[in-house]
Formats: sequence, C-alpha cells, structure tokens
Amino acid sequence: MNQNLRVLFFLKKGKGYLKGPLPIYVRITIDGKRTEWSVQRSWESHKWIQKIGRASGNRNEAAELNNYLDIVQGSIYHVQKEYALRNEQISSEQVKIKLLNGVSERKHKLIEVFIYHNEQFLKLVGSEYSFGTFKKFKTALQSLKNFIKWKFDKEDISLLEINHLFVTEYEFYLKSIQKLQHNSAMSNIKKLKKIVRQCVANEWISNDPFKSYKITTRETHRNFLLENELDVLISTEMKIPRLDQVRDIFVFSCYTGLSYSDVVQLTEQDISIGIDGEKWIFTNRAKTNTSCRIPLLPVAQTII
Repeated sequence: MNQNLRVLFFLKKGKGYLKGPLPIYVRITIDGKRTEWSVQRSWESHKWIQKIGRASGNRNEAAELNNYLDIVQGSIYHVQKEYALRNEQISSEQVKIKLLNGVSERKHKLIEVFIYHNEQFLKLVGSEYSFGTFKKFKTALQSLKNFIKWKFDKEDISLLEINHLFVTEYEFYLKSIQKLQHNSAMSNIKKLKKIVRQCVANEWISNDPFKSYKITTRETHRNFLLENELDVLISTEMKIPRLDQVRDIFVFSCYTGLSYSDVVQLTEQDISIGIDGEKWIFTNRAKTNTSCRIPLLPVAQTII
C-alpha cells in the first residue's frame, strides 16, 4: 500500500513562554493529513537544527537526544511497514494511537458501522426522517450483508478493505445476482456511500472509495391509467378483502394525488370544511414535510 509519509521533529513554544528549553514535538503527515504530539523531551532553541529536526553539538546530551529521536522515527516507520505488509491503509492518527497506547487501535468494520447508523437513524424517525426511509436503509443493509457473504464468505469486513473495486463489484452483484434494475441498484449504493463518507469524516479510512465512482440514474417512463381503465378497476369486485383494501387505497391516491406514505398517516382530524363549504384534506407531505390542501372529491369521499 503506497502512502506518502513524512516525519518532522520541531520545538514548540507554549503560551506564556519566556526562556529556557522548549518541548520537542513530532509531526507525521500521511497523504496530506497530519498529527503531532510531544516526545517528552526538551532542548534549547539555539542548539536546535530546524532543517533536519535534530540537536546540534558534540556533547553527550545532544547525541543521546538525537539517538532517542532516531528511535521514535524508526518506530513510526515500523508501524507504517506493518500496515504496508498487510496491504492496509493507515492514517497519521492511527500511528499516534498505536505508538502512545502501545496497542493496536480498534478496527472498525463495515456492517458494524452500518448497523450503528441504522440504530441512530431509527431514533430520529418521526422527528427528522420517515419510517419509509428507515426501511430503505434496513433493506440496503441486508443487501450489503448478502453481498459480503457471497463475495468474501464473511459476516463482515474491515473498512480498510473497501475500495473502488469493492463498489463496482457490489454494483455487479446487485444487478446480476439480486436482479435489481439500474436505479434500484444505485439507490442501495447511495446508502453505502453515505456510510462510507461518514467513515472518511471520522478518519477511520483515509481514501474515499467513491472518489472516482459516479452514481447515475436513468430516466424512467411510467404509463398512466386512462379514465375508463380506472373505472374498470373501481367497478371490479374483489373477492379477497386484502386486495379490496389495496385497490381502495390506490384509487384514493389517484383522486387525491397523495402517495402511499401520505395516505397511511391520514386521520379524521386531517379532514375539515374549506372556505367553499366542502370537505378538504389538510395535511403535510411525508417526504418533504410541506403543507398541502386537497379537495375531497366524491370518489375519494365514498372510499372513506
């Protein structure tokens, strides 16, 4: 895994500094992102070579300090090498955690993060999101679980295993194995992208797998019912109560323009008398949360 690592030792003045030795800090930069911390040593500024980040002079104190800084630098490169041998990415913050704590940092996994997202999302259903949107994320999670099992024969994978190839193979799986249409596949990938972008923001992964991946949608053409076709649907006798209810909800939507999610939320309190003396529906659209006023036409009123 080819990552650009730079190490710099420098003296850092704190607030209220007047004179005396300055604390020595190390700054590591990986792929443009940097982290710094104190190495628990100090040195006089006039005996410091900023260009090479080392103490000057031939005295034993300078030699001992420089040897110590060499050891710190060697440890940093050793951590990078460990990850490179495993073909894994590492961030500057991960190097710091590993060196200061003396243990491996916790490795997040994709399904684990997705589950946590959905748990938090569910708590906001009703206030910021609709239950219908939550169900879509739940479906996308199950789809991703199935893909990981199909591709890797695992229940979960490390975030560091996610790259551009992972995304393209997931698209292939959605279309060829799950038999989803293009737009439905893209809908699932959009939800994966949201999870991945949160991981990038949290610095759990350094590179964005979606950086060179473009999510596209294709225009669809939906046929509409003619008036006589709708009349046939209304007049058809349904022998199964469940289908009779489904038909009524569909027809009600046709005569009000409300989506299924809007109809589900309707209550008696949403129907009032308008300024024309007729019954109207006063509600908010589930998807956009915008208010709407809809006249209750005779067919829709009969269904109610």
